[in-house]
Amino acid sequence: METMLLLFLLMMNGDERTGESLKSFLKFYRENRDLISALSASPKEEPSPPEQTENRPREEVGDLSVIEEYLKKFSV
Repeated sequence: METMLLLFLLMMNGDERTGESLKSFLKFYRENRDLISALSASPKEEPSPPEQTENRPREEVGDLSVIEEYLKKFSV
C-alpha cells in the first residue's frame, strides 16, 4: 500500500502545482510526524490480571488412609 502511494506521488511530481503542494505536505508531515502517529494509534487495552485461585486440595476429597497404605508398602 505504501509503495503504491509513493509511486503515485512520484508520478504526480511532474506537475509544477502538484509538486509544490506535495512538498508543502511533506514538510508539514516531517514537522508533525510524532503528533500524527500518536493521534492515529489505536488505544491499547491493558490485559486484566488473572483471577487468583487457591491451589489447596479440597478437604472433602480423598482418604488419608490410602496414602498411609501406599507409604507403608513402598517404604521398605
